[in-house]
Amino acid sequence: MRVAVLYLLTGVGHFREATAIRDELVVNGHEVDMIDPFEKFSNSDRLATRIMISLYKGIVKVGTTFIVVFPKLGEKGLTFTDSSELRLFKSLIRIGERLEWLVGRYFGSNLGLSQYKYFVSTHPMATRMVVGFARSRALKMSRIINVCPDEVGGFAGSFYKVDGVINTVNSKKTGKIFEKLGLKKKYIRVVGHPLDPVILKNRRNIYDRVQYDLNDGRLILGLYLGYFAPESEKAGILSVIKEVSPLLRAKKIKAKVLTGGHKDFENRLRLTIKSLKIENLIEVIYTQTPLDIVRKGHSWMLKDINIMFSRPSELVFYSLATGIPHVTFPLLGPQEEDMLSLLRNNSPVEDWKSLRGRLESFLFDKVKLINISKRLFDSGYNLNGAVELPSLLRKV
Repeated sequence: MRVAVLYLLTGVGHFREATAIRDELVVNGHEVDMIDPFEKFSNSDRLATRIMISLYKGIVKVGTTFIVVFPKLGEKGLTFTDSSELRLFKSLIRIGERLEWLVGRYFGSNLGLSQYKYFVSTHPMATRMVVGFARSRALKMSRIINVCPDEVGGFAGSFYKVDGVINTVNSKKTGKIFEKLGLKKKYIRVVGHPLDPVILKNRRNIYDRVQYDLNDGRLILGLYLGYFAPESEKAGILSVIKEVSPLLRAKKIKAKVLTGGHKDFENRLRLTIKSLKIENLIEVIYTQTPLDIVRKGHSWMLKDINIMFSRPSELVFYSLATGIPHVTFPLLGPQEEDMLSLLRNNSPVEDWKSLRGRLESFLFDKVKLINISKRLFDSGYNLNGAVELPSLLRKV
Protein backbone atom coordinates (compact mmCIF):
# COMPACT_ATOMS: atom_id res chain seq x y z
CA MET A 1 0.00 0.00 0.00
CA ARG A 2 1.10 3.56 -0.65
CA VAL A 3 1.42 5.52 2.58
CA ALA A 4 2.22 9.18 3.26
CA VAL A 5 4.01 9.79 6.55
CA LEU A 6 3.66 13.46 7.44
CA TYR A 7 5.54 15.59 9.95
CA LEU A 8 6.42 19.24 10.56
CA LEU A 9 10.00 20.27 11.22
CA THR A 10 9.12 22.37 14.26
CA GLY A 11 11.83 20.32 15.95
CA VAL A 12 13.71 17.13 15.20
CA GLY A 13 11.40 15.02 17.41
CA HIS A 14 8.48 14.74 15.00
CA PHE A 15 10.93 13.96 12.19
CA ARG A 16 12.63 11.29 14.34
CA GLU A 17 9.29 9.61 14.99
CA ALA A 18 8.18 9.87 11.37
CA THR A 19 11.45 8.27 10.31
CA ALA A 20 10.95 5.38 12.76
CA ILE A 21 7.44 4.76 11.42
CA ARG A 22 8.60 5.06 7.81
CA ASP A 23 11.40 2.54 8.36
CA GLU A 24 9.05 0.00 9.91
CA LEU A 25 6.40 0.40 7.20
CA VAL A 26 9.02 -0.09 4.47
CA VAL A 27 10.25 -3.29 6.13
CA ASN A 28 6.63 -4.50 6.04
CA GLY A 29 6.37 -3.96 2.29
CA HIS A 30 4.67 -0.56 2.08
CA GLU A 31 5.64 2.14 -0.37
CA VAL A 32 6.21 5.21 1.81
CA ASP A 33 6.90 8.91 1.24
CA MET A 34 7.74 11.35 4.02
CA ILE A 35 6.15 14.78 3.61
CA ASP A 36 6.73 18.05 5.44
CA PRO A 37 3.84 20.26 4.26
CA PHE A 38 5.68 23.46 5.20
CA GLU A 39 8.63 22.52 3.01
CA LYS A 40 6.40 21.47 0.12
CA PHE A 41 4.34 24.65 0.25
CA SER A 42 7.40 26.88 0.60
CA ASN A 43 8.83 25.43 -2.63
CA SER A 44 5.58 25.77 -4.58
CA ASP A 45 5.59 27.43 -8.01
CA ARG A 46 2.42 29.32 -7.07
CA LEU A 47 2.99 32.73 -5.46
CA ALA A 48 -0.37 32.54 -3.66
CA THR A 49 0.64 29.28 -2.01
CA ARG A 50 3.98 30.69 -0.84
CA ILE A 51 2.28 33.79 0.57
CA MET A 52 -0.35 31.65 2.33
CA ILE A 53 2.23 29.41 3.99
CA SER A 54 4.33 32.41 5.07
CA LEU A 55 1.31 33.89 6.83
CA TYR A 56 0.48 30.54 8.38
CA LYS A 57 4.05 30.09 9.64
CA GLY A 58 3.71 33.49 11.29
CA ILE A 59 0.62 32.31 13.16
CA VAL A 60 2.46 29.14 14.24
CA LYS A 61 5.34 31.26 15.52
CA VAL A 62 2.91 33.29 17.63
CA GLY A 63 1.52 30.09 19.13
CA THR A 64 5.01 28.74 19.85
CA THR A 65 6.04 32.02 21.48
CA PHE A 66 2.92 31.83 23.65
CA ILE A 67 3.96 28.41 24.94
CA VAL A 68 7.51 29.56 25.70
CA VAL A 69 6.39 32.77 27.43
CA PHE A 70 4.05 30.83 29.73
CA PRO A 71 6.07 27.69 30.60
CA LYS A 72 4.06 26.97 33.75
CA LEU A 73 0.96 26.34 31.65
CA GLY A 74 2.19 22.75 31.36
CA GLU A 75 1.54 22.21 35.04
CA LYS A 76 -1.93 23.75 34.73
CA GLY A 77 -2.72 21.47 31.83
CA LEU A 78 -1.72 18.39 33.79
CA THR A 79 -4.41 19.11 36.39
CA PHE A 80 -6.95 20.64 33.97
CA THR A 81 -6.85 23.86 35.98
CA ASP A 82 -9.05 26.48 34.37
CA SER A 83 -7.20 29.72 33.74
CA SER A 84 -7.30 32.67 31.40
CA GLU A 85 -4.03 31.51 29.80
CA LEU A 86 -5.36 28.00 29.24
CA ARG A 87 -8.60 29.29 27.73
CA LEU A 88 -6.64 31.64 25.46
CA PHE A 89 -4.41 28.81 24.27
CA LYS A 90 -7.39 26.56 23.53
CA SER A 91 -8.90 29.42 21.53
CA LEU A 92 -5.67 29.65 19.52
CA ILE A 93 -5.85 25.91 18.91
CA ARG A 94 -9.41 26.20 17.57
CA ILE A 95 -8.35 29.01 15.22
CA GLY A 96 -5.39 26.93 14.09
CA GLU A 97 -7.62 23.94 13.44
CA ARG A 98 -9.82 25.95 11.09
CA LEU A 99 -6.80 27.31 9.24
CA GLU A 100 -5.22 23.86 8.91
CA TRP A 101 -8.43 22.39 7.51
CA LEU A 102 -8.66 25.24 5.01
CA VAL A 103 -5.01 24.76 4.00
CA GLY A 104 -5.63 21.07 3.39
CA ARG A 105 -8.89 21.68 1.57
CA TYR A 106 -7.62 24.25 -0.88
CA PHE A 107 -3.93 23.43 -1.15
CA GLY A 108 -3.78 19.66 -0.40
CA SER A 109 -3.41 18.91 -4.10
CA ASN A 110 -0.05 20.71 -3.97
CA LEU A 111 1.13 17.92 -1.67
CA GLY A 112 0.04 15.18 -4.07
CA LEU A 113 -2.11 13.61 -1.37
CA SER A 114 -4.55 11.98 -3.80
CA GLN A 115 -2.00 9.27 -4.66
CA TYR A 116 -1.91 7.74 -1.15
CA LYS A 117 -4.18 5.13 0.37
CA TYR A 118 -3.27 5.88 3.99
CA PHE A 119 -1.92 8.87 5.90
CA VAL A 120 0.12 8.66 9.10
CA SER A 121 1.03 11.96 10.74
CA THR A 122 3.30 12.62 13.71
CA HIS A 123 2.22 16.26 14.03
CA PRO A 124 -1.40 17.32 14.70
CA MET A 125 -1.16 20.37 12.45
CA ALA A 126 -0.18 18.18 9.52
CA THR A 127 -2.96 15.75 10.45
CA ARG A 128 -5.56 18.51 10.30
CA MET A 129 -4.33 19.54 6.86
CA VAL A 130 -4.94 15.97 5.69
CA VAL A 131 -8.39 16.02 7.33
CA GLY A 132 -9.23 19.17 5.38
CA PHE A 133 -8.09 17.52 2.15
CA ALA A 134 -9.97 14.29 2.90
CA ARG A 135 -13.21 16.14 3.61
CA SER A 136 -12.94 18.05 0.34
CA ARG A 137 -12.62 14.72 -1.51
CA ALA A 138 -15.13 12.78 0.62
CA LEU A 139 -12.41 10.31 1.69
CA LYS A 140 -12.89 7.98 4.63
CA MET A 141 -11.44 9.39 7.85
CA SER A 142 -10.35 5.86 8.79
CA ARG A 143 -7.51 6.28 6.29
CA ILE A 144 -5.90 8.90 8.56
CA ILE A 145 -3.87 8.09 11.68
CA ASN A 146 -2.80 10.88 14.02
CA VAL A 147 0.21 9.79 16.08
CA CYS A 148 0.62 11.45 19.48
CA PRO A 149 4.27 10.52 20.12
CA ASP A 150 4.62 12.14 23.56
CA GLU A 151 3.32 11.42 27.04
CA VAL A 152 1.04 14.43 27.43
CA GLY A 153 -1.12 16.09 30.03
CA GLY A 154 -4.31 18.03 29.46
CA PHE A 155 -2.66 21.18 28.15
CA ALA A 156 -0.46 19.57 25.49
CA GLY A 157 -3.15 16.95 24.89
CA SER A 158 -5.61 19.62 23.78
CA PHE A 159 -3.15 20.44 21.00
CA TYR A 160 -2.20 16.88 20.05
CA LYS A 161 -5.62 15.25 19.73
CA VAL A 162 -7.46 15.38 16.40
CA ASP A 163 -11.18 14.66 16.33
CA GLY A 164 -12.76 12.21 13.89
CA VAL A 165 -9.65 10.13 13.07
CA ILE A 166 -7.68 7.35 14.74
CA ASN A 167 -5.34 8.77 17.39
CA THR A 168 -2.50 6.55 18.60
CA VAL A 169 -1.16 7.24 22.08
CA ASN A 170 1.72 5.91 24.15
CA SER A 171 -0.22 4.90 27.24
CA LYS A 172 -3.64 4.31 28.76
CA LYS A 173 -3.05 7.44 30.84
CA THR A 174 -2.77 9.62 27.75
CA GLY A 175 -5.76 7.83 26.24
CA LYS A 176 -7.84 8.74 29.30
CA ILE A 177 -6.71 12.37 29.00
CA PHE A 178 -7.81 12.43 25.36
CA GLU A 179 -11.20 11.05 26.41
CA LYS A 180 -11.48 13.73 29.09
CA LEU A 181 -10.72 16.31 26.41
CA GLY A 182 -13.69 15.05 24.39
CA LEU A 183 -12.19 12.51 21.98
CA LYS A 184 -14.41 9.44 21.62
CA LYS A 185 -12.89 6.19 22.86
CA LYS A 186 -13.40 4.50 19.47
CA TYR A 187 -10.80 6.85 17.99
CA ILE A 188 -8.06 5.99 20.52
CA ARG A 189 -5.47 3.22 20.12
CA VAL A 190 -2.78 2.57 22.75
CA VAL A 191 0.28 1.43 20.80
CA GLY A 192 3.27 2.98 22.62
CA HIS A 193 5.90 5.48 21.60
CA PRO A 194 7.23 5.06 18.03
CA LEU A 195 10.83 4.31 18.97
CA ASP A 196 13.40 3.73 16.25
CA PRO A 197 13.10 0.01 15.38
CA VAL A 198 16.87 -0.53 15.43
CA ILE A 199 17.21 0.94 18.92
CA LEU A 200 14.18 -1.08 20.05
CA LYS A 201 15.68 -4.31 18.73
CA ASN A 202 19.05 -3.64 20.38
CA ARG A 203 17.90 -2.05 23.62
CA ARG A 204 19.00 -4.96 25.82
CA ASN A 205 22.49 -4.98 24.29
CA ILE A 206 22.77 -1.20 24.76
CA TYR A 207 21.64 -1.47 28.38
CA ASP A 208 24.11 -4.26 29.16
CA ARG A 209 26.94 -2.18 27.68
CA VAL A 210 25.89 0.92 29.64
CA GLN A 211 25.76 -1.04 32.89
CA TYR A 212 29.21 -2.52 32.25
CA ASP A 213 30.71 0.87 31.33
CA LEU A 214 29.25 2.67 34.34
CA ASN A 215 30.51 -0.02 36.68
CA ASP A 216 33.95 0.17 35.04
CA GLY A 217 34.05 3.99 35.19
CA ARG A 218 34.36 4.22 31.42
CA LEU A 219 32.33 7.39 30.83
CA ILE A 220 31.37 8.82 27.44
CA LEU A 221 29.07 11.83 27.49
CA GLY A 222 26.70 12.56 24.60
CA LEU A 223 25.61 16.20 24.37
CA TYR A 224 22.65 16.55 22.00
CA LEU A 225 21.50 19.75 20.29
CA GLY A 226 18.53 19.30 18.00
CA TYR A 227 16.84 21.33 15.28
CA PHE A 228 15.09 23.61 17.77
CA ALA A 229 17.89 25.01 19.92
CA PRO A 230 17.07 27.65 22.54
CA GLU A 231 19.89 29.71 24.00
CA SER A 232 19.53 27.99 27.37
CA GLU A 233 20.44 24.67 25.78
CA LYS A 234 23.36 26.07 23.76
CA ALA A 235 24.76 27.80 26.83
CA GLY A 236 24.21 24.65 28.87
CA ILE A 237 26.28 22.50 26.50
CA LEU A 238 29.12 25.03 26.48
CA SER A 239 29.11 25.23 30.28
CA VAL A 240 29.19 21.42 30.59
CA ILE A 241 32.23 21.32 28.30
CA LYS A 242 33.99 23.96 30.39
CA GLU A 243 33.33 22.07 33.61
CA VAL A 244 34.49 18.69 32.30
CA SER A 245 37.52 20.03 30.42
CA PRO A 246 39.94 19.06 33.25
CA LEU A 247 38.51 15.52 33.13
CA LEU A 248 38.97 15.44 29.36
CA ARG A 249 42.59 16.60 29.64
CA ALA A 250 43.19 13.98 32.33
CA LYS A 251 41.56 11.41 30.04
CA LYS A 252 39.16 10.36 32.77
CA ILE A 253 36.16 10.73 30.47
CA LYS A 254 35.29 11.25 26.81
CA ALA A 255 32.66 13.56 25.32
CA LYS A 256 30.78 14.03 22.06
CA VAL A 257 28.74 16.97 20.82
CA LEU A 258 25.98 16.99 18.18
CA THR A 259 25.65 20.57 16.91
CA GLY A 260 22.26 20.33 15.17
CA GLY A 261 23.57 22.38 12.26
CA HIS A 262 23.39 25.69 14.16
CA LYS A 263 26.21 27.82 12.74
CA ASP A 264 26.21 30.38 15.54
CA PHE A 265 26.58 27.61 18.12
CA GLU A 266 29.25 25.86 16.08
CA ASN A 267 31.36 29.03 16.02
CA ARG A 268 31.01 29.49 19.78
CA LEU A 269 31.81 25.81 20.31
CA ARG A 270 35.02 26.05 18.25
CA LEU A 271 36.17 29.09 20.25
CA THR A 272 35.35 27.39 23.55
CA ILE A 273 37.19 24.20 22.65
CA LYS A 274 40.20 26.16 21.41
CA SER A 275 40.35 28.32 24.53
CA LEU A 276 40.25 25.20 26.72
CA LYS A 277 42.94 23.50 24.61
CA ILE A 278 40.91 20.32 24.16
CA GLU A 279 40.73 20.27 20.34
CA ASN A 280 41.84 16.64 20.13
CA LEU A 281 39.98 15.49 23.22
CA ILE A 282 36.35 15.99 22.22
CA GLU A 283 34.39 14.70 19.24
CA VAL A 284 32.18 17.21 17.45
CA ILE A 285 29.69 16.21 14.75
CA TYR A 286 28.63 19.14 12.59
CA THR A 287 25.28 17.79 11.46
CA GLN A 288 23.69 19.41 8.41
CA THR A 289 20.24 17.81 8.11
CA PRO A 290 17.57 16.39 10.45
CA LEU A 291 18.43 12.91 9.19
CA ASP A 292 22.08 13.50 10.13
CA ILE A 293 20.99 14.46 13.64
CA VAL A 294 18.85 11.35 14.04
CA ARG A 295 21.20 8.80 12.50
CA LYS A 296 24.36 10.04 14.22
CA GLY A 297 22.63 10.43 17.57
CA HIS A 298 21.27 6.90 17.39
CA SER A 299 24.65 5.50 16.34
CA TRP A 300 26.15 6.94 19.53
CA MET A 301 23.53 5.11 21.61
CA LEU A 302 24.23 1.87 19.80
CA LYS A 303 27.99 2.21 20.06
CA ASP A 304 29.35 3.96 23.13
CA ILE A 305 27.71 6.87 25.00
CA ASN A 306 26.51 6.12 28.51
CA ILE A 307 25.29 9.50 29.79
CA MET A 308 23.02 11.78 27.75
CA PHE A 309 22.57 15.56 28.00
CA SER A 310 19.59 17.28 26.34
CA ARG A 311 16.30 19.04 27.01
CA PRO A 312 13.52 16.67 28.17
CA SER A 313 12.42 16.12 24.57
CA GLU A 314 11.63 12.88 22.71
CA LEU A 315 15.08 11.67 23.76
CA VAL A 316 13.48 10.86 27.12
CA PHE A 317 12.06 7.74 25.46
CA TYR A 318 15.54 6.70 24.36
CA SER A 319 16.74 6.89 27.97
CA LEU A 320 13.80 4.71 28.99
CA ALA A 321 14.63 2.29 26.17
CA THR A 322 18.36 1.97 26.77
CA GLY A 323 18.94 2.84 30.41
CA ILE A 324 21.24 5.73 29.49
CA PRO A 325 21.08 8.26 32.38
CA HIS A 326 19.72 11.63 31.28
CA VAL A 327 20.89 15.05 32.48
CA THR A 328 18.37 17.67 31.41
CA PHE A 329 18.73 21.26 30.24
CA PRO A 330 15.88 23.77 30.88
CA LEU A 331 12.59 22.66 29.35
CA LEU A 332 10.46 24.64 26.93
CA GLY A 333 6.72 24.21 26.56
CA PRO A 334 4.07 22.08 28.28
CA GLN A 335 4.93 18.91 26.36
CA GLU A 336 8.46 18.98 27.82
CA GLU A 337 6.98 19.54 31.29
CA ASP A 338 5.02 16.33 30.73
CA MET A 339 8.10 14.54 29.44
CA LEU A 340 10.17 15.58 32.45
CA SER A 341 7.41 14.30 34.72
CA LEU A 342 7.52 10.96 32.90
CA LEU A 343 11.28 10.74 33.42
CA ARG A 344 11.02 11.66 37.10
CA ASN A 345 8.28 9.12 37.69
CA ASN A 346 10.59 6.33 36.57
CA SER A 347 14.02 7.33 37.85
CA PRO A 348 15.94 10.05 39.70
CA VAL A 349 16.63 12.91 37.31
CA GLU A 350 19.41 15.46 37.52
CA ASP A 351 19.14 18.78 35.75
CA TRP A 352 22.22 20.70 34.69
CA LYS A 353 21.38 23.73 36.80
CA SER A 354 21.49 21.69 40.02
CA LEU A 355 24.61 19.77 38.96
CA ARG A 356 26.65 22.79 37.98
CA GLY A 357 29.82 22.93 40.06
CA ARG A 358 29.52 19.32 41.21
CA LEU A 359 29.31 17.42 37.94
CA GLU A 360 32.49 15.43 38.59
CA SER A 361 31.14 13.91 41.80
CA PHE A 362 27.94 12.95 39.99
CA LEU A 363 29.81 11.35 37.09
CA PHE A 364 31.92 9.19 39.37
CA ASP A 365 29.12 8.07 41.69
CA LYS A 366 28.86 4.71 39.97
CA VAL A 367 26.33 3.28 42.42
CA LYS A 368 23.92 6.14 41.73
CA LEU A 369 24.38 6.01 37.96
CA ILE A 370 23.96 2.24 37.79
CA ASN A 371 20.74 2.52 39.81
CA ILE A 372 19.40 5.32 37.57
CA SER A 373 20.20 3.23 34.49
CA LYS A 374 18.45 0.15 35.88
CA ARG A 375 15.32 2.03 36.88
CA LEU A 376 15.06 3.65 33.46
CA PHE A 377 15.41 0.35 31.62
CA ASP A 378 13.01 -1.46 33.97
CA SER A 379 10.29 1.20 33.66
CA GLY A 380 8.17 -1.04 31.43
CA TYR A 381 7.13 1.93 29.32
CA ASN A 382 5.55 0.94 26.01
CA LEU A 383 7.94 1.71 23.13
CA ASN A 384 6.33 -0.40 20.39
CA GLY A 385 4.49 2.37 18.53
CA ALA A 386 6.43 2.11 15.27
CA VAL A 387 6.31 -1.69 15.06
CA GLU A 388 2.57 -1.64 15.81
CA LEU A 389 1.70 0.72 12.94
CA PRO A 390 1.74 -1.87 10.10
CA SER A 391 -0.78 -4.10 11.88
CA LEU A 392 -2.92 -1.07 12.76
CA LEU A 393 -3.04 -0.09 9.09
CA ARG A 394 -4.28 -3.56 8.19
CA LYS A 395 -7.07 -3.31 10.76
CA VAL A 396 -8.35 0.12 9.70
